[in-house]
Amino acid sequence: MSKPPPTPLPTRPGGGPAAIVLAALIWGTNGLAASFLPPGTPGAAVAAARLLAGGALLVALCRLGRIRVLLRRRRLWPPLAVAGAAMAVYQANYFAALHLAGVAVGSVVAMASVPVFAGLGEVVRGRGGLTATWLGATTLAVAGGGLLGFGLPDGRAALAGVCCALAAGASYAIFTAACTAVIRRGGDSRTTMAVVFPIAGLALAPALLAHPPGWLLTGPGVAVIGYLAAVSTVGAYLLYGRGLRTVGPATAGTLTLAEAPCATVIGVLVLREPLTGPGLIGLFLLIAALLVLTVPRPRAAAEVLRLPARPAPAERRRPAA
Repeated sequence: MSKPPPTPLPTRPGGGPAAIVLAALIWGTNGLAASFLPPGTPGAAVAAARLLAGGALLVALCRLGRIRVLLRRRRLWPPLAVAGAAMAVYQANYFAALHLAGVAVGSVVAMASVPVFAGLGEVVRGRGGLTATWLGATTLAVAGGGLLGFGLPDGRAALAGVCCALAAGASYAIFTAACTAVIRRGGDSRTTMAVVFPIAGLALAPALLAHPPGWLLTGPGVAVIGYLAAVSTVGAYLLYGRGLRTVGPATAGTLTLAEAPCATVIGVLVLREPLTGPGLIGLFLLIAALLVLTVPRPRAAAEVLRLPARPAPAERRRPAA
């Protein structure tokens, strides 16, 4: 007889969404940090160094016994591998998008596409309907992202940069779904991240070896990678993993949109990237989307809109993997 699925660890009410929003705000500083790197630093090499250093720190903070226990569960190997590969693809495309399209545009297009891909992924996998709240918040987010990203007057939203940002958004949605699968099956969130990030770092290691390492040996290079690894990877992704205990992939994808307004404010006020009237409206729409998801609301407001999905036995819980 199979055991029922493990129950997620208890958290304070609202703690899951708040942890994910805080993580996203930290990620919003990535573009500012990367601006201190020497000119011409390849984005893929930056992503590889960040993942390898961050992965090593996560392993150091996690008990090796827990890692061994997680890896003994062979049924978790596929989602762990998928999460690691998706994170590698996300990092490479994200930093390429920042370079090609600018901090504001790259961040906004990447993050605005995450909830769309995440929600569609849940429908494709037949995991039930999408809530009216998710649909409303995502509609606001996509509209805001479009106005914010393409409301910049300098024309840097190049096609290549936008394509990289969309690839980053899709791969991040896959990463979120895979990590959620591991955590919901009983994997500890910290241990899951400690396994996933070394996989992603090793996948991108050739990109680091393919470029001269001179940039990494400079003071700014060491400082930036140290910040990206310790704060933007270890700190932020531990918060994100904690949030995934109680928040589904579609909602988590929309909550990560907090990165977009943060990155835009930094891009406009610190990096002097211009922002037009439509861009300002887009910023407010993104903030409204976050409020829709995070402010407590009556249960009736979150009723599920049933979309076509695979037939499944009613009220039957799936056995644990």
